[in-house]
Amino acid sequence: MIKISDLPRDPDEAFQYVLPKVQEMALGFPKSNLKAQVRTEAIAYIRMLQNISRRLTNTEDYKEPLARALAATKSPNPISTSNILASVEELYLANTLDEHFIDPEDEYHFNALDWQPDDREAVLERLNEARQFTRSCESFCAQQKRKILYWLHKAETEVFKEQGKLASILSAVSQIADTASYVGEKAKPLAELVETVRTRTKKNVVEVRQISGPDNQKKLPPPADLD
Repeated sequence: MIKISDLPRDPDEAFQYVLPKVQEMALGFPKSNLKAQVRTEAIAYIRMLQNISRRLTNTEDYKEPLARALAATKSPNPISTSNILASVEELYLANTLDEHFIDPEDEYHFNALDWQPDDREAVLERLNEARQFTRSCESFCAQQKRKILYWLHKAETEVFKEQGKLASILSAVSQIADTASYVGEKAKPLAELVETVRTRTKKNVVEVRQISGPDNQKKLPPPADLD
């Protein structure tokens, strides 16, 4: 059984982690009389996929096929579950096809993050401060708070990755800043926090780090005056 603590924090990685496991189970489903324990475990995996899919690109695409997979698993004839999950896999691959056409070298050079420990820690601290501010700010309505907290979580998830992506964090920061702008001056502290996240993050893009070099690089002392 998959433990929640074992799931990757990135939704795409989590989906790719769970889907093969439930597919492997479904391949062994009989035409009828599926054992109760196996059925329960398969249902749990499909529920995980449903929850994860809400955070994927084109999330609406997954609702109907995953609902069918769940219904098939619960039915007296669960053997069709395998074919349904195969279609879910094909759908996921189609939705992630854009990544196939991106030059890996360019993706690494311009979008990958190579964090300095101090910058990563500072960004995580600012995101946590932004979360606390959002929860306590009475100027935001419930829907605005929910939206901001969602994007803060998305940004934090990217920072925690071994090699996160600049574009993902900038997208989250943009969504937060746009929402804060509706409130105006009372949301200024939040806007300042996410602007710090943006600037500190951009310093850690691979391209920038290669140009600037390590922060602790020592400069050579000036030459001594000759007599």
